[in-house]
Amino acid sequence: MPVLRCGPARPVCPRLHRCNSGIDRCTKAGILGPVACGWPWVKRARGLCPVGGAMGRNVPRCGAEMKPDARRRPRRETRSITLQDVAERCGLAKATVGFALRGDPRIKPETAERIRAAAAELGYDPSRQDWARRLSLRKSGREAPTQTVYLFFPHAFYRMAFYTRMLNGLLDVLMPIGYSLTTGYRVDDAQAPFGRRLPPVVRSGGVDGAVLFPQWDDRPTVQALRADPAFGEKPIVCLVVPVPGCVNVRMDEERAAYDSASHLLDRGHRHLLHLYHPFSNGTAPKERIEGVRRALRDCGLDPAKHLHLLENDTDWHDALQATSEYADGLHAPAKARAHPLIRYLLSHREVTGVLAMNDAYALHAYYALRHVGLKVPDDIGLIGFDDVIPIPDARGRNLLTSVRLPLEELGRTGARLLLEAIRSGRAPRDPAPLPAQLMVRASTGPRRA
Repeated sequence: MPVLRCGPARPVCPRLHRCNSGIDRCTKAGILGPVACGWPWVKRARGLCPVGGAMGRNVPRCGAEMKPDARRRPRRETRSITLQDVAERCGLAKATVGFALRGDPRIKPETAERIRAAAAELGYDPSRQDWARRLSLRKSGREAPTQTVYLFFPHAFYRMAFYTRMLNGLLDVLMPIGYSLTTGYRVDDAQAPFGRRLPPVVRSGGVDGAVLFPQWDDRPTVQALRADPAFGEKPIVCLVVPVPGCVNVRMDEERAAYDSASHLLDRGHRHLLHLYHPFSNGTAPKERIEGVRRALRDCGLDPAKHLHLLENDTDWHDALQATSEYADGLHAPAKARAHPLIRYLLSHREVTGVLAMNDAYALHAYYALRHVGLKVPDDIGLIGFDDVIPIPDARGRNLLTSVRLPLEELGRTGARLLLEAIRSGRAPRDPAPLPAQLMVRASTGPRRA
């Protein structure tokens, strides 16, 4: 094996060792093929010698061996897979591949599946090309999509399964097509870290649209989004509680309340109490009350006499709070008797059916009734609303009759409509309200004579 020798003292070898001096030229000892005698290398301080082995001040030459055609170590391939690579693998147009990977319904399912399989095989990662796509669109005067959606939710989000079910539905649609979901409190929430300002990612134009989980009044958040220059007229989807100027996805709560009241009326109950939160001034609670009134009228009863409305000013949204609040057998009975619901029922003995605002309210009511000696369902028929929190009996079976809301489908529908609005640039029409289902269990029964 030939050996390449370096002439001047204190050069730097090709194995990337550094020296304190420069190299004028390299001389050879033997035939090195493409390496010629007197080959100039780096004529500056701290250069690199193409042979190998460190050269010091007192080392006149380098004795490292070198293969004739290996002057440089081959560079590692670092080029990322592009959309064009996937298109060439599939034999399709680049635009068709892009539409398929974004979940465009115009692409045939079998074609889209073949494209996704090829992209997975090649290791295509669209996020690595995002900067190039955005730069290209910006040069042509168009806004580049971020493939990010912002979700606004109330502070009680983490304590209520009602919201997490809808979140699952959103993720079912957004995640498979590469969309990201960024979350945070609504602008009117006291716990929001930015006060009444929108979060920075929204104000910097980093989202393509927004989804609002329900609260009694979502208008402040919508107004803040519309007034922000970076968001402007981007699509907004509101779930459950409709807001003008947004895509609204609702449930048929009027029909659900009608079915709940009819179920109690069919079992002989004639005086029904609707328990709700004092801030329930949105459309959904009004629809529920109208559903109960219609059921009473269909039964030949006057709603003004047979429907009792009670506002609950206690925060009963947390199911875990109900369990701990009434676990104290010494003080819980006194606390239960002091609650407005118990006081009302004890003073209005004709009321034998309670329609709770949600399952958490029903759970609180169940514990309070039990502590004052009122049995469910013997004395009071109890119905929840959303079917996400069970009330277990001695065998662990859920005994709460409740309205099962299509919460996951609500999230999926909202996500699909949001994507449609992002792609088309036009807000789709509000879909028909999604149906709910009454799940009859052991908390309701015939009225005791």
